Amino acid sequence: MKATELMPKNYLFNRDKEIEQVWGLDVWYDPPQINNEFEDNYIPIPLTEEWLKKAGFKKMELKYLSGIKTGWILEDDTLYPFILGEYFQPIIQINGFSENIDIGSPLMFLHRLQNCYYVLKEKELIIK
Repeated sequence: MKATELMPKNYLFNRDKEIEQVWGLDVWYDPPQINNEFEDNYIPIPLTEEWLKKAGFKKMELKYLSGIKTGWILEDDTLYPFILGEYFQPIIQINGFSENIDIGSPLMFLHRLQNCYYVLKEKELIIK
């Protein structure tokens, strides 16, 4: 993981495996720094069902042309919910919500989910 792929408020593990939120990034420093420490002192948090639940996602069935698969949905105050496929890849729904198409690679880490959500929804993903 590189500091350049992070945003403020992303969650990471520090070197002691404690969860820490990003509050400062210095990507111009060599080597880049996160929270005034070298980026090597942090590791990404793997995205798991537990983290999806903490962010408010719920399991659901998704219809594909190839059949039904399990996915995850986060409903919010917008018309379109944020949906992830069974491998945590972003999904869009078409044909009146009767079909789903993968629009990205699987999001392997929590900070990537946070960033994707922010880009698509223009707001921070709340994790409880």
